[in-house]
Amino acid sequence: MDSADWDLTAINRELLEAERALRDLGPAVAMFGSSRTAKDDSLYSEGSRWPRPSLQPATR
Repeated sequence: MDSADWDLTAINRELLEAERALRDLGPAVAMFGSSRTAKDDSLYSEGSRWPRPSLQPATR
């Protein structure tokens, strides 16, 4: 098995592990930020207002 095959096998294994870990979570949103965004950037202020009330999880 060459390194490309090994990489694909490892990626596939990690994706399956993630799916198993998250399968019972229900609807969700993942947010990622950037340490490169300046505090005076409009995107920084937009991102700091999340999560908005409309995106709060529903009670079960």
